[in-house]
Amino acid sequence: DTPYSIDPAISLPQSLAATETVQFQETSLKDVISWLGEKTGFHIVMDDRSMASAGILSSEPVTDALDNEPIYLILDRLEAIGIQWRWEGKVIHLDALKDPIIFTRQYNLGKLLDLGFKPDDISYAIESCVASESWETNGGDGSIVMLGDVMFLRQSNTVHRRVAGLIGALIQPGRQTFVFAPSQNEELRKLTEKNITVEFNDTPLSEVVASLAKLTEGNIRLDLKALEKVGIRKRTPISLFIQDQPLQLVLKLLCAPEKMDWKIEDGVLWITSTQKVNLVTAVYDVRDLCRTEEESEALSEAIASQTLPDSWMINGGSGDIVFPKPGSMVVCQNDQGQSQVFELLEIYREALRNSKPRDQVDENPVETHYYRIPTIVSTALAIALPELIEPETWLTAENSDAPGTIRTLPSWSGTLGGKSKTGEAIVVDYSVLIIEQRRKTHLKIAALLKKIEAGDGFQNGVNGLGGGGGKFGGGFFQVAPKSRIEKSKR
Repeated sequence: DTPYSIDPAISLPQSLAATETVQFQETSLKDVISWLGEKTGFHIVMDDRSMASAGILSSEPVTDALDNEPIYLILDRLEAIGIQWRWEGKVIHLDALKDPIIFTRQYNLGKLLDLGFKPDDISYAIESCVASESWETNGGDGSIVMLGDVMFLRQSNTVHRRVAGLIGALIQPGRQTFVFAPSQNEELRKLTEKNITVEFNDTPLSEVVASLAKLTEGNIRLDLKALEKVGIRKRTPISLFIQDQPLQLVLKLLCAPEKMDWKIEDGVLWITSTQKVNLVTAVYDVRDLCRTEEESEALSEAIASQTLPDSWMINGGSGDIVFPKPGSMVVCQNDQGQSQVFELLEIYREALRNSKPRDQVDENPVETHYYRIPTIVSTALAIALPELIEPETWLTAENSDAPGTIRTLPSWSGTLGGKSKTGEAIVVDYSVLIIEQRRKTHLKIAALLKKIEAGDGFQNGVNGLGGGGGKFGGGFFQVAPKSRIEKSKR
């Protein structure tokens, strides 16, 4: 069950991970930056040119709060007003989000390699499930180079931190481990399962969100910049009545008509636009459910068909499932999708615990087929077949465990398709080959008989035996299968 997440603080200086309590209400960005510098001891540099090009001023109002929470959350939440950050030595750089700054860091993968992961599979998991659009392989600027146990990775600060989280989750996965999530996210996910009753009648959206935050005692906010871009305002009227239902259902009904959505990020449950719902990455320890590549593929197909089917990449969506090693599953999906994946895995585990052991179905069982063939041919075939088709599968003194046997019995005489010179029908003696063999071997026997009947590519009379495509009696052989599909006990 643990760890639930890999905290972003693992890759940050201690002063940024220190907890604080503070309240900013329409505080200028300049004053927020001053507070951050004072509390962390970092010199904070703001790229004025980058900020100005994005329309962000030092007087930009910031409303945020920490309640005994890590300081770095304030920096992460600045993304809501279009700001990215990175640290270098004792300096924190602030730039406009639209101009991502990429740089190189190295990661020692020795522990993963010792656990059986392969370098190429690690790289593929990173490029598929951590900001996939930002890598060179997908048209972006990020790149990965492997040298021995060391991975050199060129990316933005946010992606670097997510990669560090993914590596940590692969080393120590839990039942569901998010690769980049503070502990506050876990509390919010549990909060979405809490039942509440709401009644809104043309209530402004901002009041609805404030009411939900009060009812649940959770950090629920509006992502105003994202909503305004799609024409949704704080005063957008909301009408909704739901009694004693989980918060996640309330959020679904609240957001759907207005083309909104919700996400959990940086310790906040954000009500945002559908365009701003980011995919999150989680690692699942599924060693109890799949131990081979084939079983991993089957589990992946089951998830993609049963949880938000249209949202997966194989169905035209953006979510993805990658197995860097059987038993270690990396899933890139939105919050609702991750919840559904977790639920499906738990249902599967419960079903396996309650299922009874059953014999495996033999996909190539021993069957008995009856081939009616002219006696002159069947006599030779009884000798030739074990030599021509899979000799090791026929019962002999040296191969006493093989399933294949042939027995010949006389059958009623029949006529060929043609006539003799006197105009009389040609009567031929028939026999039945009773062949016991594996199903797949029977297919090869049938193919051989067709070749013996007509050769390769000849469609008309054979050896002067009349028309009808060279087929004896309207058909060289007749198969009357008496199914014996039960499993062989040999």
